[in-house]
Amino acid sequence: QYIVAALKHNLEVITEKPMVIDGKQAQEVMEAERNSKGRVRVAHNYRYTPLHMGIKKLIMSGRLGKIVHAQMIYQLDTFHGSSYFARWNREREMSGGLTITKGCHHFDLLNWWLNDEPEEVFAYGARNYYGANSPHDPALLDGKEYDTAEKWERSPYRRRWNIEGVEAPKDDHLGAHEAAFTLPMTKQYPKKLGIYDKEINIEDTCSAVIRYKGGASATYSLNASSPWEGYVLGIHGTHGRLETIHYTAPSRCPFPAPTNETITFYSMFGEREIHDIRHVAGGHGGADDVLKYEMFVKPSQEATKLHVAAGSRDGALAVAIGEGIWRSVAENKPVKISDLLGESK
Repeated sequence: QYIVAALKHNLEVITEKPMVIDGKQAQEVMEAERNSKGRVRVAHNYRYTPLHMGIKKLIMSGRLGKIVHAQMIYQLDTFHGSSYFARWNREREMSGGLTITKGCHHFDLLNWWLNDEPEEVFAYGARNYYGANSPHDPALLDGKEYDTAEKWERSPYRRRWNIEGVEAPKDDHLGAHEAAFTLPMTKQYPKKLGIYDKEINIEDTCSAVIRYKGGASATYSLNASSPWEGYVLGIHGTHGRLETIHYTAPSRCPFPAPTNETITFYSMFGEREIHDIRHVAGGHGGADDVLKYEMFVKPSQEATKLHVAAGSRDGALAVAIGEGIWRSVAENKPVKISDLLGESK
């Protein structure tokens, strides 16, 4: 509603991601933009990391040939993943679900890397870890009645990250508002939310296939309760393949995760190449500072060449894939992106 109101006043708009939480809202934003002198910029910051820009550069070099398939396996660890289910994100009507809240990052990257628009999505999904039927719920395991606070105290998700004598990781997702607005969590959420609550109604696991207008396809999976956090990516072209493994939280890995990042390129009929990616300090792998400079000062030559800036159409497509996934899970059928964005002929 704030985006639309700003556009009615012909203002320039910068919005967080996801831009909205469903296709209907996306339609309203794009319609308002068409009738406005203003424009919308979506802060898809994941585009701005050196790793992701490096992948885009390699694809644009043409060395992979025509892109025919991408595969992304994304996993949230037990620390970060569980936090979504103790917040507003856990309710579909508030967030659209994790395929939108979190998945919009990943779908926007795929769309940007492939330089294409999604056409159709089909998916399976479930709630395997959290909610009323969690296999980790202490009340179910012990056969006793526990309140929300006691369940959390006994939960393996808490105990994994709260070891006596060891400082627990800080959860900026649960604490950010306290730092920014001095509004305690008890005021934000008068009722304590637990990761085993019956109100949880979103998936924590999904597998999807996305078909693109240009003929390529992508497979995507999301798992919100994993021992380590990050993704495994592979992109196939007619002349080669690139792949990378990205650890978003090396300090929380239960093994020595590499701190450097690489892109591996395999020529279809040649040798393997390993491209080392420079490390940049700052939030979200160094992306945040670059994004802010590009938005508020001036675009860099590299960002312009790589078409890094994201607009309302990009925001809408990333959200539409996420909505298409959960609707496909619910309806057990493919979902057309054009139907969600009101563009069906």
